[in-house]
Amino acid sequence: MSDKVVNPKRKRSRYPRKVVQKLKSVGQAIEPNLPVNGVSGVDKPSSNNAYYPHWSHDDLISGVRNGTLLSGNLRINPKNFEDGYVKHPAGDADVYISTLASRNRALPNDIVAVMLEPKRNWRVFDSFIDESTIREIGDSNQKKKPRYVTLEQFLKIQPMGLEQVIGSRLAEEIIRDLDSPLDPTDSSSGEHDVQSHRAWWAIIQRTGHVVGILQSLHSRAFIGNLQIPSNFQTPKKVSPKGDQNNNQTEPMRTDPALSNWRNAVLIPTDTRLPRVFIPREACPEGFLKNPETYKNVRFIGRITEWLNSSMFPKGELLRELSCDSSTLIQDETDRILVGAGFIWGVDAAFQFPDIVIESVRKSVDEVNAIREKDFIFRKDFRKYCVFTIDPSTARDLDDALHIRQLEPSEIEKLESSGYRNAFYEVGVHIADVSYFVKPNSLVDKEAASRATSIYLVQLCVPMLPRLLCEEQCSLNPGEDKLAFSVVFTVTEDAKILTTWFGRTFIRSCCKLSYEDAQGFIDHPDRDWSSSGFVKVDEPYTIMDICQNVLKLNDLATKMRKSRFHSGALRLDQVKSTFSLNNETGLPLGIAPYISKQSNWLIEEWMLAANKSVAERLAKYLPDSAFLRRHPSPSVKQLTEVSSSLNVAGININIDSAGSIQNSICREAGCNVEVGYHYSDALVKLCDDFMSGVLIHDSHLIEEMKTMDLNSVVQKDKLPLKTLEHEARLLVTVALLTKTMNLAVYFCLGLLPSELSPAHYALNMQLYTHFTSPIRRYADVIVHRQLSAILAKEESDR
Repeated sequence: MSDKVVNPKRKRSRYPRKVVQKLKSVGQAIEPNLPVNGVSGVDKPSSNNAYYPHWSHDDLISGVRNGTLLSGNLRINPKNFEDGYVKHPAGDADVYISTLASRNRALPNDIVAVMLEPKRNWRVFDSFIDESTIREIGDSNQKKKPRYVTLEQFLKIQPMGLEQVIGSRLAEEIIRDLDSPLDPTDSSSGEHDVQSHRAWWAIIQRTGHVVGILQSLHSRAFIGNLQIPSNFQTPKKVSPKGDQNNNQTEPMRTDPALSNWRNAVLIPTDTRLPRVFIPREACPEGFLKNPETYKNVRFIGRITEWLNSSMFPKGELLRELSCDSSTLIQDETDRILVGAGFIWGVDAAFQFPDIVIESVRKSVDEVNAIREKDFIFRKDFRKYCVFTIDPSTARDLDDALHIRQLEPSEIEKLESSGYRNAFYEVGVHIADVSYFVKPNSLVDKEAASRATSIYLVQLCVPMLPRLLCEEQCSLNPGEDKLAFSVVFTVTEDAKILTTWFGRTFIRSCCKLSYEDAQGFIDHPDRDWSSSGFVKVDEPYTIMDICQNVLKLNDLATKMRKSRFHSGALRLDQVKSTFSLNNETGLPLGIAPYISKQSNWLIEEWMLAANKSVAERLAKYLPDSAFLRRHPSPSVKQLTEVSSSLNVAGININIDSAGSIQNSICREAGCNVEVGYHYSDALVKLCDDFMSGVLIHDSHLIEEMKTMDLNSVVQKDKLPLKTLEHEARLLVTVALLTKTMNLAVYFCLGLLPSELSPAHYALNMQLYTHFTSPIRRYADVIVHRQLSAILAKEESDR
């Protein structure tokens, strides 16, 4: 093989005939010969345009379905704007999308359609490339090294390099098939030295380019700083000629070049976004007179147009953010909400259009008008001891529980049906939001566009208007409410025997906070009847609530142990919680958030309900069941983290979620059925360390410098070795968390056969979201699907 390097600017890469035929079959006219510019694969089209035209939506869908294209959320490296990634279905490594041109006008989080490039254009990871290879490939006239080395270039400079790391058979197969974008077949298993070889995807990375945007999830709004184009010089102040010592200066002279620029540049604070051109006539008058005075002013802008003939988009300025330091929290809240799509800030985020509010009122009136007729179609649970457990500040209560011991006649009936040892009935009652929010109504469209409630430290931006989320749908105590319920019969060992689904009436008798419920768990024998700290509606008492919480917790603890024993994984990192000023809402202090048994109690019963609903949907709606899957983590990243931890003496078995859980628990010295959770000693240390510190104090930095951590450790008599061990565990959990993929929603019938519907961390084959319809639109969809199934079953009887 020749060592001569072909000039990449002149090299043209031909797509395989099969790929071109597939593309033509979905109606897409393409150039079979795409230019390869530099070392980044497809950088720009051969015409004068900066980008290739996006494929039509129908062609994108066809391409994804027939395997010509991949789809996924686009991720962009905030530390290197040119690096983009999309998850590959195989789960071994990401597809690399280099440069703005290859991203083809897609922005972070957009769901994009990606065409894989031929293997000759795939990236070779830097760690396997000699420095001499980098120098030889790089242009001698360029000061910086190439973005990456393609497989073709690597083979020309290091012809034996690939064989040495992946084995001769697999290397030969790859070399014979450089023009194909298909994955190589790992045929190295028969080689004697297979253990010394690496997986091919750990050496070379698939590359691709975006051919279209399936869904624009980025709002196209952002925050940035406004500047004049860099090729126009900033005017300078000059002293009067001949008077060098005169302290007076002439007014700023206008550089003639300044009058020639047509577009200012809005530079996003989010480094993943491109610069945006703002027309001169849209810029503030003060900016036109003196751009330098706007150097530290932040604007909210929005992309309005991005033609394939322009490398950068055009946009508009929406508003200017205040430079007043007293409004810092307000401005930062605005920044977060802009990123979530609320471009007009906090006040606008809380406002719903008048027509939406009117739609809600009309829906509520309609529901109330038929409430009596609707009663016969709902099961009545109002006589049972139903209660809620939520954060103390919660106002939208969308789940409630009840538990009761079964009557002897009920147990006998269940035994006659083959369900032995039944003992309890447990009800998980969820707000019946879909009964108020009808498909395609105005409020439904608004909720769908918001998708979820947004919880910040000092406020919550609701998905639904307050009339629904805090009044009609919220399961407030002492009020008759409509619910969608999942009712289990369980044994004393927490084994679920039967599951019933249906619409119900409930009446919560008590609103508990997690702290209240934890008090019952921590002090089960205390006489709570005289405390009066929780209001309970008759005929039930505080002691009834206490006993029911203890029963639910006992069952939840057994369910949790069984779940972890079966292979579930939980990675707990230290989270922060803030104390706020009641009047201003400003933060006063910070402390670690402690998740306790009362949190796990609710978690286990919600997981059980979600799993049961998912199984029901999958059985009766095999094509359209709306489920949630958690893909396995990237094998490459997981392997790298495992190797790094091994060097530090921490051995993690990465074969499965359960093996990771077992390894962490072994290192922590805790029972696998319980799982690792950072210790109370660490929480107390952090709490003591921050005690007395007001985070709005202007002398915070100086105060932090004077703090003596050793004195805190000595006061609490915490062994330094214990803290060191805990720190190692927290680092381990943090590194493993980084390897995990995000869970995603999907329709069961549209899931490619090579992908699993399972939830990796929960170790559940089927899972969905059912239990939070007030704050999550996905749950509303699931409620509608379950309702349709139940209606069909009823009509078939």
